[in-house]
Amino acid sequence: FPPKGGIWDHYQLSDPPSSTSNTNKDSKIPPSSPLVSIPSLHIMGKKDQLIPVKSSRCLLSSYANPTVYEHDGGHHVPMRAADTRAIMTFIDSITTTTTNIV
Repeated sequence: FPPKGGIWDHYQLSDPPSSTSNTNKDSKIPPSSPLVSIPSLHIMGKKDQLIPVKSSRCLLSSYANPTVYEHDGGHHVPMRAADTRAIMTFIDSITTTTTNIV
């Protein structure tokens, strides 16, 4: 990780964005690259050895308003009650704000 070629070449894993909000001034993505503007939830495992949190955070600058959720596990979908509540809260929040989109 990460894949090579295209937009991936612009990411530098040694310098991930410092916050989850995108200011695009610290972005490793070229200014001409469009941001993903749909609601997004980025679930990251603190013990993930396949794709570490640091690597996942490098992608956040390509999203307009990313929501990040870190769980205590590894590279899997978290299943604890608190984790699923956080995911459901995100889903509920976007369904109430996007129901009128045609």
